[in-house]
Amino acid sequence: MSKRRFILDKSVSSCAPMPQDKRTPYLPRHGICSTAPAERYFDALQAAGAGTKMLIFGDPSVETLLFQHERLFKRKYRENLQPPRIADLLPEVRRLLLEGKSVEAAQLSVKGAREDGYEDKLKWSNGMEIPVVNFQAHPALLARLGVNASGPVKDYLRTLDFESGEAAVRWKDDRGDWVRRGFVSIPRQLAVLRLIAPSGAPGFDLALDLSVADSVSEHPWENMHFPEDMLVTRDYGPDMLLTCCRYNPEVNGNSGYAVAVGIRSEGGTPEIRESGIQMQDVRSVMLFVKILHMPEYDTDDALHLAESVRSVSSSYEELLAENREVLGEKMQRSTLSLGTGEDRALSVEELLAEQHGGRDFSLRLVHRHGGCDFSPKLVEQHGGRDFSPRLVELLYDMGRFFLITDTGTLPPAWGQYNINVNLQVCSGNITNLPEEMEVFFRFIESRIPDFRVNAQNIFGCRGILGDIHPDRDNGLLYHFSSTWPHHYWVSCAGWVYNEFWGHWLSTGDQDFLRTRVVPGLKEIALFFMDYLKDRDAQGNYLFYPGFSPENALDMKTWCGVTVNATMDIMVCREVFENLISACEILDIQDEDLPVWQEILDHLPHLLLDEEGGLKEWAWDAIPEDYNHRHVSHHYDAWPGQAASWEETPELARAILISNRKRGQQDDSAHGILHRIFTAIRLKDPCDFSMNLKQILEHGFLNRNLSANHYPYRIPCPDVTGSLPAVFAEMAVSSRPGVIEFLPAMPGQFGTGRLTGICSYSFARVSSLEWDLEKGFIQAELFPLTSQRIHIGCGLKVRFMTADGRALSLKDNRAWLELEKGKAVTVTLAVEQRRFV
Repeated sequence: MSKRRFILDKSVSSCAPMPQDKRTPYLPRHGICSTAPAERYFDALQAAGAGTKMLIFGDPSVETLLFQHERLFKRKYRENLQPPRIADLLPEVRRLLLEGKSVEAAQLSVKGAREDGYEDKLKWSNGMEIPVVNFQAHPALLARLGVNASGPVKDYLRTLDFESGEAAVRWKDDRGDWVRRGFVSIPRQLAVLRLIAPSGAPGFDLALDLSVADSVSEHPWENMHFPEDMLVTRDYGPDMLLTCCRYNPEVNGNSGYAVAVGIRSEGGTPEIRESGIQMQDVRSVMLFVKILHMPEYDTDDALHLAESVRSVSSSYEELLAENREVLGEKMQRSTLSLGTGEDRALSVEELLAEQHGGRDFSLRLVHRHGGCDFSPKLVEQHGGRDFSPRLVELLYDMGRFFLITDTGTLPPAWGQYNINVNLQVCSGNITNLPEEMEVFFRFIESRIPDFRVNAQNIFGCRGILGDIHPDRDNGLLYHFSSTWPHHYWVSCAGWVYNEFWGHWLSTGDQDFLRTRVVPGLKEIALFFMDYLKDRDAQGNYLFYPGFSPENALDMKTWCGVTVNATMDIMVCREVFENLISACEILDIQDEDLPVWQEILDHLPHLLLDEEGGLKEWAWDAIPEDYNHRHVSHHYDAWPGQAASWEETPELARAILISNRKRGQQDDSAHGILHRIFTAIRLKDPCDFSMNLKQILEHGFLNRNLSANHYPYRIPCPDVTGSLPAVFAEMAVSSRPGVIEFLPAMPGQFGTGRLTGICSYSFARVSSLEWDLEKGFIQAELFPLTSQRIHIGCGLKVRFMTADGRALSLKDNRAWLELEKGKAVTVTLAVEQRRFV
């Protein structure tokens, strides 16, 4: 065999997209298509599952594959950092806060932390003190797969099937029709890729290069660069490429990982190279890739990994069918349809262009309404204030696909609890993914011993204090500074346990309530019982020191360490109210119940600004900062449920005003998402639509429907994980005793169908259909407990029936008696709306 070498560069081939009228046979029932390869890793198709991820860029000539594993990270310090022992400083910190010396209070606490071992860990940069990070995630392997090109590329299309997990890249050149397919097997934790030569064409030449050194992105937040100090060994043979990596033992101990790449080919003779393998005249090739994380590196374990991959005998189709059986069932549990059959062939690029309201979208709108010319008036009416229904449907599916496939032995956990992680998992309860939520719940519960250490070291309190910045192997709180005083973020655990409470509301599982929810809430209650010692002049408790994330005001008079953060008061109240409610339901007699009630009776009064908007702090001396990304003081609207127009109208109005006044600061997606959820819960469709349009139009979505933290930069799954809950709640709002249909539905979505919603009222909404031109809404409810429930609607209801029986309406609502396990069909006649 003659010596031929490929130059495997990072350039993207010039590809002519497949026309829309040719795409239909290749489109998945639930999934996306794209008409150009990825140039950046966050536009790559994401095949994932069971803790393994394979990013497929899609270049026809030189495919780039980036492999990741949930357990891979490099340490900065060999030992886990302990929370600083600064509880003895608490009296002085509190004295300074009462004197209005917030900056001094923060500096004192961090000075104590420096004296307790953080002196060399906290660094200053650009006037900010930077918290320490001990764990840095990184990729497992970068692979480039080259094939010899033959002529220009046309009919290019790449797809991702949410029901099987398969990513496919199709194109045509002078040799014929090519297809490269790949997925990650959830049952086997194995990545699989297959490439077959075009029918009737000669075999192709192939080169596979592997690297654990190249960088895909330099930004430290993106976790896309390999450690520079790994010891790498390679054992490459004709059917197996084994790469073994050991971390620097001085800080990572004897840990490491291995990546086995098995090769099954038809035709061609392999030529082993330093960086991989080269073959000529290949008819087909399959790659099997498996990653093993080793807390204690063992060469025998790496060899066993290689042998397990080599022994895979199933065909590609058998493995894919196995994966579809697991993934497809979960994806089908909950679906959203907005009547977009004609748009199924649109690529993500075309859908984003449509959402942006470009000329092509305008022409399509004219065509839909029988016109034949470009209509500036129609563009003004629709192109600037419209949503792409197909894009919304796909984002619903994409978010659920993300939560399923990004959950392995660990849950999604990018960024910080409350701010980021709760958004990433918040769709799990409502869209019926209890298996994924169980991973999240166990992850939190495994951290409770460390949470106790946090509470004791920092506050001298019993109970638990969450660590805000999740690590893969501990829950210790060490991520703080005077600029970001996360050590005084007292509401973290309470906010996290809101998801536990949501699981109870959506399942009615009393065993879960007794054995999982109540023990956690009692731990949080213990903390607040010790933390709340001082009172104001009215006899109400003082929440201090606290932190309203991550609002540091001007860092001159008031910094992040404050008194009576509204979020802290709301979370505390929710914890005690839920705990008391749970004990009543379970008939638990607890000696601390009078203490819990006494705390509830003496919480600080919330404050309003001059326009009636809710203030971020219930402390007169602290000025408002309206131009900040966080709205943590809206907690009672979302994720809490205390604010409603029916039961707490004053609070609802105060939060609504605050939500409308809030600025964007640095355009972080999570801040916009919190305002979106606030608007939905408060039935404010205008503000909801305005904020949702920012997410859909202003650089937060990539060409694979993944999302960014900031517009056009820093990939982050907050948007992806939360949008299914957003779209579910715009159709079905619920809390104990109440289900309301279409509370904040944008006017364009005049028809639709939503299935598989687990409401927060002990009842499933098996299906919801609406046609507002006909004034028709119908829902099938399946109650998990016998109860009397209010049924309402965001539109004016003319009449309502349950299984054909008329219900009595009052204030646009009707009472409905539900019997456990007996489905009921609710039909509403509402004000008709005509949609142009």
